[in-house]
Amino acid sequence: MSISIFSLKSRDAHFFSLYPCDKICQIKGTVKSNPVISSSRNFYRCALEVEDCRTVSGYSTASGKINILISKEIVESHYPKKLYFDSGVPCIESGAILDCKVVLLDEKERLFKADSIEFLDWNNKISFFRAICRINFKRLLAMWNSAGGFLLALLSASKEYTEDIVSESFRLAGLSHILALSGMHVSIFSSTSQKLFKFSGKRITNLLSVLSVGLFVWFAGFSPSLTRALLGCLISFILDFFCIKLKNIDTLCIAFLIQIMIFPSDFSSISFMLSYLALLGITLVSNPISRILSRFFGSYLGNSLSSSISAISFTGFLSARIFGFISPIGVISTIIISPLVTLFLIMGLFCILLALIFPFLSMPLGTILQILYYVIKQISIFFAKFEPIYIN
Repeated sequence: MSISIFSLKSRDAHFFSLYPCDKICQIKGTVKSNPVISSSRNFYRCALEVEDCRTVSGYSTASGKINILISKEIVESHYPKKLYFDSGVPCIESGAILDCKVVLLDEKERLFKADSIEFLDWNNKISFFRAICRINFKRLLAMWNSAGGFLLALLSASKEYTEDIVSESFRLAGLSHILALSGMHVSIFSSTSQKLFKFSGKRITNLLSVLSVGLFVWFAGFSPSLTRALLGCLISFILDFFCIKLKNIDTLCIAFLIQIMIFPSDFSSISFMLSYLALLGITLVSNPISRILSRFFGSYLGNSLSSSISAISFTGFLSARIFGFISPIGVISTIIISPLVTLFLIMGLFCILLALIFPFLSMPLGTILQILYYVIKQISIFFAKFEPIYIN
């Protein structure tokens, strides 16, 4: 079976210019993703949608996206509790228009390193407002130390304040999907908003739920996995509004087709592949497995185990191919850690609201979050001690 897909937008998975990449020394473009700290912790990586480029001998218009490494001295200039804090340097966030002097590092990945950066403007006022919100959000959570850093990672995909031992423990324990913003976070926002607004009627409640999810995705950033979750919510809302019933697999396929038409570059993203494969596994085989496991472990534990087994069975081969190992303990660790992280996230949102209304409560609220964070941290470290299966 073959499917022909006609994109609604020009494919931006590639970079086009009259000049070869190794000749380019200067690039002008708009930041299109949140800056993510590299494994070396010396640079931040983000996507740049290019408008034009220059060489030592000429100038050319260009199109498509590149990946650019920016030194942490520049990116962290507005971040609280960082060595390079300087409010006089423009913040690097999605929507910033930059003119960069660059050096090519990897032509295949279209990866450049910025030697110097000139900030030109913001793409629009909404991008500027979002950047200011994200910076001030980091300043608010910085006072809650490591618990605040963990909450920041769960809410905005910014992991520069997350403890290394927690990141590594989550990775070895098969819990990386919890730190990587995904459908789990969207479902938390959706279910929480539905409970808060359930008095307003079903359709209004569903609308407010979709709006809250959209606001969260806008703030956190349109990563492939979050985009998939947002599309799923929108499709479900539209189907419910018109009283149309579809199977879950049909809804997933519709979301898949819409996403690769609107965001064709997502198709080559690892998070896109893992997100759809995990949900495909849960959709296709979770119910049969659940019926079997529920006989022995009860309905709640049986459902949780079946979801973990289904997701891992469909993503395991790809994960092994990309990361070089599989963590079978992830089936168990997810069941224990996921509810705790959900509780931490809901408590964190409640504490943020209280801290904004009653600033004098900030310290005791931070202490409560710190206790729950410590429990999550120690459990993840325990599960990380189980040896993963390495694939040569």
